[in-house]
Amino acid sequence: MCGGEATTKDHIPPQSLYPKPRQPNLQLHTVPACKMCNNGASQDDEEFKMIVGISTGEVQPSQEAIVASLQATMAANSRLDRVIRSGKQTLTVDKGYVIPGPVAVSFEGPSYARVVQRMIRGLYWREKMHPLGLGTSVQVIDPNRLSPDLVTLFKDLLPSLTPKFLNDDTFCYKVGFSSDGSSVWALQMFRRHTVFGMASPPENDSPNN
Repeated sequence: MCGGEATTKDHIPPQSLYPKPRQPNLQLHTVPACKMCNNGASQDDEEFKMIVGISTGEVQPSQEAIVASLQATMAANSRLDRVIRSGKQTLTVDKGYVIPGPVAVSFEGPSYARVVQRMIRGLYWREKMHPLGLGTSVQVIDPNRLSPDLVTLFKDLLPSLTPKFLNDDTFCYKVGFSSDGSSVWALQMFRRHTVFGMASPPENDSPNN
């Protein structure tokens, strides 16, 4: 990710999205990473796991394992537990009756963005076999908050790109590279949770560095 010596491996996406017991023969994708890039990301991964787990749990095959994993994270992390418990109950009205809906939970954005940025840097290595570089800007884009210009960009670009599947098809990404070296990314987890990203040209395009 940074161009330094890789002495460890980082899971893309984070392996915490796949709590044990995992599906038989599940092959989790990894990329080379140095200790500095790989260490210190566990707290961000836990919050990311909560967001993805809440938004995709109902379509995952191992729902009991997902629920148990989320409960364990809440029990071990008082801040995340407070975030969940402070969520606002949503309400709907059906035939004159007020029906409680799901609890709306708002997480802080920086942790989520850092995980997505790390994923894009790792996937860039997978595509190009040289690092994007930590100094390269990677913008994380919520698909629910796309500007009109970006809506047009993704609408025109994404259908023409080939989907690439990892982790037994539970993770999919598309990427488009521009002539200047910049790239556009679409990541989807468990066919439900989607996020977009845009990366500036890499610090050094040479595959020998």
